[in-house]
Order: sequence, then C-alpha cells, then structure tokens
Amino acid sequence: MAIWGKVFGGVAGFAMGGPVGAALGAALGHAADKGTLLNPPTGGWSDRFAARTNPDPSGAATFMAAKLAAAMGKKEQLYGLSSVILCAKLAKCDAPVNRKEIDAFKLRFRVPDENMRELGRLFDMARQRTDDFEAFAGELGHAYATEKQPLEDLLGILFAIARADLAKGEPLTKEETRFLH
Repeated sequence: MAIWGKVFGGVAGFAMGGPVGAALGAALGHAADKGTLLNPPTGGWSDRFAARTNPDPSGAATFMAAKLAAAMGKKEQLYGLSSVILCAKLAKCDAPVNRKEIDAFKLRFRVPDENMRELGRLFDMARQRTDDFEAFAGELGHAYATEKQPLEDLLGILFAIARADLAKGEPLTKEETRFLH
C-alpha cells in the first residue's frame, strides 16, 4: 500500500493552506499513489465522463506546482519548471510543434536520459494550452526580480526555439513575437 503521496501531499498542503490545504494535499497524494492523478481510469462508466477526467486540461496543476515552488522559495525548481513550460508553449503558439523546435529545446537543456520521459510528459502537457504563458512568465519574473541573468538566459533559449523552424531571413510570426514580448 502506497502512502507516501498522501503523506507528502498532506504535509505540503498543511504548510500552504492549513487544515483545508492538508485535506486537499492528501486527496491529491491519494490520486498520485493510485496513479490516477494524470491518467484517469478507463473502461466502464468512466468513459462517459472522459471529457471531465482529461488530465489537467486547464493547466491548473502545473501552475500550482510553479506557485508552490515560488512560495516555498525554491527558485531553481521554479526556474526549471517554468523554463520547460514556456519553451513548450512557445513552440506550439505559431503552429504544431515540429522536430526542429524539439531539437533546439534538447540542445539547450541537457537532461539525463533517465529523466527524459518525465520532461517529455511535462513538455506535452504544457503545450496543450498556449494562452496562459503570461502567468508562468510573471511568476518567474517576480522570483527573479533582482537577478536578471537567468531571465536573459531563458529569453535567449526562447529566441533560439522561435527561430528554429524558420528559413534564414524570415521574420518571426506575430504569435511568437507577442509571446517573446
């Protein structure tokens, strides 16, 4: 019987929101223990409610993870999480993500092979919506308000991804320009 998700969720929830947060955290931990947090059960009656059980269609869990990292003062985790999310959203904002954009991302983020699956899952979840990028950028900008170098580095990576699928001399699309602005 897996209990670590419940324990971790309950403690983190209590630290963030008191008893109500502990209850919510334990419930999320329970879903993580069962493996249904991101992969809803299939078959039987649950197929009728498939639209309701799509994993995080609004990106709320991902945004809450970023908020939690920021609130706990974990700037490095916030930077890593937000960087991957912003790169995925930028790659998707102008058209479907293509191999050149993925290769540009992988070139700049050297991730161990054993973590590539989780990174790919986060990238895929993040690119489902592109209209919410400003919330992630805002959290990152707030956390690094006094340190501009990490933000400049990330902006350089974002420009490289935006330029990856363009032929030489072509301008960025208006969606990419808006995103980068």
